[in-house]
Amino acid sequence: MVLIHSINLILNFGTESIRFRGTLNSFVQNFITNGICAVAVPALFIISGYFFFITVQTGSRLEFTDRFKKRLKTLALPFLIWSVLGILLFYVLQSFPLSKPFFTKDLVRDYTFQKWLYILFYLPISAQLWFIRDLIILILLSPLFYKALKSIPKITLLACFILWYFNVPVYIFSNEALLFFLAGSYVGIQKILPQNFYKISFSPLILVLIWIVLEIIKTLVIEEHIYIIWLITLLRKTAIITGIVAIWYSYDVLYKNDDISAKKYYPLFQYSFWIFVTHQPLLNIIKKGLNYAMGFTNSTSFIIYILSPIITLLIIIPLAILLRKYVPKVYYISTGGR
Repeated sequence: MVLIHSINLILNFGTESIRFRGTLNSFVQNFITNGICAVAVPALFIISGYFFFITVQTGSRLEFTDRFKKRLKTLALPFLIWSVLGILLFYVLQSFPLSKPFFTKDLVRDYTFQKWLYILFYLPISAQLWFIRDLIILILLSPLFYKALKSIPKITLLACFILWYFNVPVYIFSNEALLFFLAGSYVGIQKILPQNFYKISFSPLILVLIWIVLEIIKTLVIEEHIYIIWLITLLRKTAIITGIVAIWYSYDVLYKNDDISAKKYYPLFQYSFWIFVTHQPLLNIIKKGLNYAMGFTNSTSFIIYILSPIITLLIIIPLAILLRKYVPKVYYISTGGR
């Protein structure tokens, strides 16, 4: 997720815009961010839908009410907290002459009441919060989805796939969120456990290679300005689905005989939600600061692409460790009890 937002092929400084394209730098950034990493959000929606419905037994009002109450703490409260903090951070930075020129959007102090509500609840300054926003809306509509997936599952999923594939806007949430949340929801409703998923008879490495080839071809098509919409759409959608399946089955090979909880990096997993909600807008601030200091060239753009997420993680992970140790209640509330 951090790599997705570390892309810096287009930089906006005040009224000036700088764009890098048609180079090895732009190819690598597009291949990683808009290619390999593009499976992250759909996979997260699948997981969210699966875990929301896996313990639903009858679909009663009480079952959904209990889940709504739990999500108030785990999703709605963190969303509101980090949305407010994003606005406050921008307000402070826009108040200093040194940092004010780096902002291309409207000044927070000039927001109308309607703009305040829009930024606070629908399009937060911390851009990654759109995922939580869509997830909240999907969960509120989950009783309707439950009935549809119980009565006409194939028609429901096919309709969602068509909306996603042809980029038909749904407006209240993204078509990507709808399809993959419902895909995970269907598996959860059917009570299919991960160990009982369909077993493939060939090496997952084949799927990984197909996924990478698809992403390379798609990136080359875009880099060469071959704007054949149906081709780009086909490559992108096929690559996302292939990538999700490839990653899923690759875990069976990578950790077949390993206890992942014994790995040295395992403790970092507990900070995943914290990393998600805190990496923006800090990452953008670091990117712009590095670009300002290092200059605007393809080589510095690539260095910043690699360096800025590392710096961001080196700031927010130690901060999370300190908060958990010295003010655990603050950390607990800000991460929805995680």
